[in-house]
Amino acid sequence: MSTVVSAPGKVLIIGGYLILDRLYEGLAIGVDARFYTVINSGNNTPSKIIVRSPQFNDGNWEYQVSRVQDIYKVKAIDKDKKNKFIEITIKYCLSIIASRISQSKFDEKIRDGLIIYIVGNNDFYSQREQLKIHKLPLNASSLRLLPSFNKMSVTLKQVHKTGLGSSASLITSMNELNGGELNKVVDPTFNKWDNQVVSISLPPQFNLILADINIGSNTPSLVNKVLNWRKSNPNEAKTLWDKLASHNSKIINNIHELNKEYKSNKLEYEKVIAICSNKKFSDKIRQFLREMSTLSNTQIEPPEQTRLLDACMEIPGVILAGVPGAGGFDAIFCIGIGNNFIEKVEDLWSTWSEMSVGPLLANESSEGFKLEKLENIKGLAEMIQS
Repeated sequence: MSTVVSAPGKVLIIGGYLILDRLYEGLAIGVDARFYTVINSGNNTPSKIIVRSPQFNDGNWEYQVSRVQDIYKVKAIDKDKKNKFIEITIKYCLSIIASRISQSKFDEKIRDGLIIYIVGNNDFYSQREQLKIHKLPLNASSLRLLPSFNKMSVTLKQVHKTGLGSSASLITSMNELNGGELNKVVDPTFNKWDNQVVSISLPPQFNLILADINIGSNTPSLVNKVLNWRKSNPNEAKTLWDKLASHNSKIINNIHELNKEYKSNKLEYEKVIAICSNKKFSDKIRQFLREMSTLSNTQIEPPEQTRLLDACMEIPGVILAGVPGAGGFDAIFCIGIGNNFIEKVEDLWSTWSEMSVGPLLANESSEGFKLEKLENIKGLAEMIQS
């Protein structure tokens, strides 16, 4: 019998870079694109853990589990095939599980080995090549015709990601099989939880739409450049970050207040969002991010993205737009009120000539990790059997 756990993707729409410092806050929106981890018995592969990501040409890793003086070790069988995210997750999950159950029970569980499948919804990866193969145009209608879990027919290094936090979602889906304890173990900065997490969702009638930009950026490189600039210019950086943080907090507080207003007075809420629909709330945030781009010599909001986002903001109903996370060329997001803006924005994307802009199907979702049934997830069983 399979054990299946899923975890959502997410989009950091406010607080890029600043959230690396606990003095500042950010806003991440969960989406309904999910990563799934499926665990089966290893069928008499003693103490071996096989991990497969069947969407990729090189998605296969094998590890041997051994016990040395009550310490369980995980070693890659093929030294040339390693995946640090998977290996560290397995290592610490097994260590924690071993500390919670008897040695004999642990040995019994691992005796036959394990086969772990990791599969992500299509929205985590650019589907442009798949659409070309099927001779379909780059639009939402075409994406809905594809299988829920598409084979990418490339290696992991070759795949174009879409900025939905695939690595974090992957680790979370594996980690939650162990009750979520891994984060405390693998975080090298962990001593005690020094951050605060507050639940938040977009107010009623607010909609999030996302697009994949088929250029891509090196997130670690962007982050390193910004942090090096901040280290070399602490006063300049603090002044800018404080101004940016002030506007970030205003938007986050406004979202909280709108949700409260909806619960207490729906008629008044309708009046308020009618006013909001004519406002442009991300202008200052984007201005400060562009200033940070210039000062740190990075492309947080590149000029090509600026022109695209400006065009999106001209569409009635769109009140927020930006580059999520660390920025760059991976993706963009738009938030608007009602549904009328969605088709207009997607029409703009489909005719945009400066860059290739492809819509994603993901919508906002407040569901966290879930224990699933394999038969309830369309296409998942077929993918892991392929």
